[in-house]
Amino acid sequence: QGLMHPACRVQAMRLLALFADMGTWAVRWVLLVGARPYLTKLLAHDDGQESSLEVPGLALMVWAKILAADAGREGLPGKDSFKAFLKLLASPRLSDFHRALAAFCLAMACRSKAAVKVG
Repeated sequence: QGLMHPACRVQAMRLLALFADMGTWAVRWVLLVGARPYLTKLLAHDDGQESSLEVPGLALMVWAKILAADAGREGLPGKDSFKAFLKLLASPRLSDFHRALAAFCLAMACRSKAAVKVG
């Protein structure tokens, strides 16, 4: 709920990213509670404000942790995520670091043959 509510979206994403930093076990819990669809929606989040750039950046960091720790098994992104990764990779508004995270996420997701078939 907190991830989608505009008033607490940035803080909720910061907390989720910090939690996912705790290790593989934390990433598994992020997947277990069903955060994947919300993270996909937040990748494409853009309300036109400069502060809104932090939301997709944090979502990218969480996705990178999911794909690195889970190696694309449970946390495999759907085809909407692939499109969002490509869009963020081409975005001039994001920092080079965040664009590199988008490239990493796209590469890790495409590593799986099942992901390529779905996407």
